[in-house]
Amino acid sequence: MGDTGVMNCYEVLGLMRGASVEDIKAAFRLRSHMFHPDKYENYAEPLRTQLLAEAGKEFKKLTAAYEILREPARRTAHDRELSARDRQAGVASVRAAPARASTRRAASPATGADGEEAPRRTRRATVPEAPPAPPERDPQILVRPDRLDFGILTAGSTGRLALKVQNVGGRTLFGEVSSNRAWVTVNQRSFISSSVVVFVTADTQGLRAGQAYSAQIVVKTLNGGDEVVPVTLRVAATAEPQLAGAPSIIDFGETEPGTRKVRTVSLTNSGSGTLIGTVATRTPWLALSEQQFRANTFSFEVIATTANLAPGEHSGQFQVFSNGGPATVTVVIQVPARDPGTGLASRTAVSPAPPPPEDPEPASPSLETPGPALQRELLARILRIEPETDWERDLLMALTRMIQAGRPLAPGELAKIYELEARGADG
Repeated sequence: MGDTGVMNCYEVLGLMRGASVEDIKAAFRLRSHMFHPDKYENYAEPLRTQLLAEAGKEFKKLTAAYEILREPARRTAHDRELSARDRQAGVASVRAAPARASTRRAASPATGADGEEAPRRTRRATVPEAPPAPPERDPQILVRPDRLDFGILTAGSTGRLALKVQNVGGRTLFGEVSSNRAWVTVNQRSFISSSVVVFVTADTQGLRAGQAYSAQIVVKTLNGGDEVVPVTLRVAATAEPQLAGAPSIIDFGETEPGTRKVRTVSLTNSGSGTLIGTVATRTPWLALSEQQFRANTFSFEVIATTANLAPGEHSGQFQVFSNGGPATVTVVIQVPARDPGTGLASRTAVSPAPPPPEDPEPASPSLETPGPALQRELLARILRIEPETDWERDLLMALTRMIQAGRPLAPGELAKIYELEARGADG
């Protein structure tokens, strides 16, 4: 009997085989609360019927596993079944090679005592047994990004970011999304899907200026696990530039190998003054059409190239550094497997489009590639600067890490160092 013939009660309860009786009871209480059908009585149709059907099936399996493990005699018998299944799987893999060798020897013709070939016996053709069907995969939740940072918001304003909830297992994911703070809301409380995008809104109405706040988005599923996503923001104490418009995630979806996709991102200033900053990425398959900006409305293109990506899902990031706060954007792209029938011809037939060349900057080459001497000079300059706001402190820390890692600085980043340095000299 294959794996599908014996239910592993320990896996159903999320336990190891050596779990104690107390562990078994605690695991059952925890999971029965989530899977109990009474929890979904108040949902509207047709969600209620679908949830009840899935919950009933999972609760029945959970209860059966608990009844087996709570009784010593039944648990011992279940352990023997699991051990026998494991041994059978091991023996089957060991016998596979000798069986093929025996078949080759049996196919050799036999000879009689006089050297003549003995009459061949007609053997009945054997029909190979069909391999057992693979066990059905359980759902498994994956949430991107793993945290949401709204940056700095002015008092009374709102911010909006997106979360992608995906099922990387089998079957269908049943779940709900909630927040533990009143100032954080979601546009979708329940979902039944293999992939869903949930929009999270932060409302600063009633929050105190100059204070930092944190919350949690809880994504709880019926059958694929749970995830907790931290949420942070700061309410501006005074009028200052505020970065807005940066998405939390960009999902390019499925893209054929050797091609590229482009998405336009627009940044705005929701505060006062002028928004100044840079955009950068270290993901090899991502490119940005613009990297510096000094405007209250700024648009640039995010270009994803799949020329050198293997089949599967890939995740990258690009960062925005500005005087209105930072932002980190997660980029996801799915590359389908190539058709085996196309072979090498399809690989050479599609010529990947190169990313657009960046505009040359008039900066000095010595500033673009910091050597040891220039590196020490820039670090010394940064240490002499006294930041006046949190975003200045975060920017200077980020620039310090870049210099220490030997990363070339963009002209806009160098200009910002000189600007802050000159402000201190004027003071």
